[in-house]
This record gives sequence, structure tokens and C-alpha cells, in this order.
Amino acid sequence: MVVDPEALRSRLRRLDRCLQVLRSIATTPLPRFVADEALRDRAERNLQVAIQSCLDVSSHLVSGLGWGDPGSYEEAIALAGRKLGLDEEFLAEFRKIAGLRNVLVHDYLLVDPARVHAALGRLEDFRTFAKAVVSRFPEARV
Repeated sequence: MVVDPEALRSRLRRLDRCLQVLRSIATTPLPRFVADEALRDRAERNLQVAIQSCLDVSSHLVSGLGWGDPGSYEEAIALAGRKLGLDEEFLAEFRKIAGLRNVLVHDYLLVDPARVHAALGRLEDFRTFAKAVVSRFPEARV
């Protein structure tokens, strides 16, 4: 089983671009965020892609290194996170991004702008995950 450094790099690169956009939106007060549909759309799309990037990296590592057989994206994040040395308290929160991704992709009519706005306050979690990946796989550095 093999890990493809370019697959990791390309996803971490895309994650980084999304986080740049999301950081610029994160300081927007909730009332303005809720009122600005274009801003919400931009946040939702970049959050969806940022989450998907982490899920893809997790799935790639878990399957490529034989770290387990996850039955869901949430389990893939947990398995990868443990192997990358992330603590359980962090993982208990971070793995919830899989559920947010599902809402953004499948239940798009039910997206709560306040939930998206709250997720913008946890952007550092994505950085923590990416740093753990690069720490274990330096060849994936962006």
C-alpha cells in the first residue's frame, strides 16, 4: 500500500486556498453574514471544499497505509487523526466536519447560516490537521 505525496500536496494546497478565502469572511458579523447571500454562498462552497480536502486526505492515508476500514468519512478522519497523533479531544470536534459536509452537499436546502458562521470560527482546526499530515509526511508540504 502506498501514499501518493502529490495527492496529499494537491489537496493540502486546495485546503490552503479555501482557508485564505474563509479567513477573509470569518470576521464578518453574523447579522451581516446572514443578510449577504453571495457571501454565504462563497463561505459554504469554500467550506465544503476545505472539508472535502481533509476527508480525501484522510481516506487516502487510511486506505493507502492500511490503517483500517472506515465505514464513513467521520471514521476516516478519526482513524487518520489518531495515526497522525491528534488527540481525542480535538478529534471529537474535528470529525464533526464530515456531518457539516453532508449538510452542505446533500441537505443544501437546510443549511443554517449560523452553523456555517460558527464553523468559520474553527478554521484553525483545519490547519492543525494539515500540520499533522505534513509532520508525518514532509513530502506533502505545500
